[in-house]
Amino acid sequence: MRKATAKAAVAKEDYAEAKELLLRAVDEYPHNLGEGKLESAQENNLYYLLGLAQEKLGETEEAFVNLTKACYGESEPVGMMYYNDQPPEMIYYQGLAYRKLGDEEQAVQRFCKLVDYGKEHIGDEIKIDYFAVSLPDLLIFEENLNERNRKHCLFMMSLGLKGLGRTDEAEKCAQQLLAMDNAHQGIRVHDL
Repeated sequence: MRKATAKAAVAKEDYAEAKELLLRAVDEYPHNLGEGKLESAQENNLYYLLGLAQEKLGETEEAFVNLTKACYGESEPVGMMYYNDQPPEMIYYQGLAYRKLGDEEQAVQRFCKLVDYGKEHIGDEIKIDYFAVSLPDLLIFEENLNERNRKHCLFMMSLGLKGLGRTDEAEKCAQQLLAMDNAHQGIRVHDL
């Protein structure tokens, strides 16, 4: 919620409000949820947006620190089976942060990894490991895991292609994904 509000503040060029919301988002966690954040959870998107807002406010050193934090985390894309796997959009924001910091080689590397993983795994046959304890959904009803994998790969490819500036190809992947799942949150949240 705070991220969407912060993005709206950035769109209105209210960088002070965006900064305040993003600082609260990365520093606080609602106590009423009881569990807290997973230690492995990455917030590259929040640190990237925070760095952009701070840069607009002339806070160059703070912006550099937060853009650098946005570069942390796993850079290898993974499948869609487990809830604690790093989401592909965090790799996308790593790439954006590297680009903003002037390291285009690292940025392109991140975007290419997303595209390559998606292309390589889009046709995979997915089987459930019934001994896994971290499946993301309660499996009361059968789900078409192959379709879910295809959507995941299309999302990755759309992110990577957008980062590479190949907007027509990114749009095609996004449209294929939306044809399968018109309510896909990743496509909507990350403006693909």
